[in-house]
Amino acid sequence: MSHQPIWPLANELLIRTATSLVSEADIKALILAHSRFHDLLNGTLYTRNAVCSESSALLWAARRGKLETVEKAIAAGNEHAGVALTLSLENEHENVAEFLLLIDGIDTEVRNSNDRTPLYLAAEKGYLAIVQSLVAKRGESRFTG
Repeated sequence: MSHQPIWPLANELLIRTATSLVSEADIKALILAHSRFHDLLNGTLYTRNAVCSESSALLWAARRGKLETVEKAIAAGNEHAGVALTLSLENEHENVAEFLLLIDGIDTEVRNSNDRTPLYLAAEKGYLAIVQSLVAKRGESRFTG
């Protein structure tokens, strides 16, 4: 019996297979099997993480300043951007905070475990541009919300 390689499968079949897998670990294992799978299915893994694991990939990346991972997690529809903003500021990842502030509708009032807002954290760290962006967003929210 001859075994056929899996990579000639149609993209639609691969995507359906990945979305039917139960765990993120199973999707990750499939992604690691071939570079084509990584390119095709990585977004599926981030989407599953956002839906089933409370955006743990986004929060992990924000804590560690991994901007590329933050970007991929946000592209997958993560709704925890405000928490990620707070984490990025707590851990002095200014570039991640600047990226997150570009997101329309981001919750800029999320408080950390010490009851500090992103505005407080940015001011404490001396991130003037971020303070200005947060103040501007507060003004916008008062007019639209």
